[in-house]
Amino acid sequence: IQRRRMQVLFDFDYQIECYLPTHKRRFGYFSLPLLWDGRLVARMDCKAERRTATLQIRQFTLEPYLKPGSRRYAAFRQQLDNALTDFMHFNRCQRLVWQTASP
Repeated sequence: IQRRRMQVLFDFDYQIECYLPTHKRRFGYFSLPLLWDGRLVARMDCKAERRTATLQIRQFTLEPYLKPGSRRYAAFRQQLDNALTDFMHFNRCQRLVWQTASP
């Protein structure tokens, strides 16, 4: 991932944290940015637990651009829910578990 390019194009500071010691991680082991409406609006660390057919959202963090309760957030959340349902089917998961989420 081109950190500098993401900073220039999206004003988004990103570092994949799987290479960091646990105590230095802010967004999760394999947190990836979510692109919506032309902006990087959130970071999500998820794992498909195939043994239990569960998609775990280990950590989910919104960027300041999206405010819970706003119309923009409602539109994002609806599309996120649809995308997560598709992702669950793709990974043969039957359950979705949110572990940590923060705006």
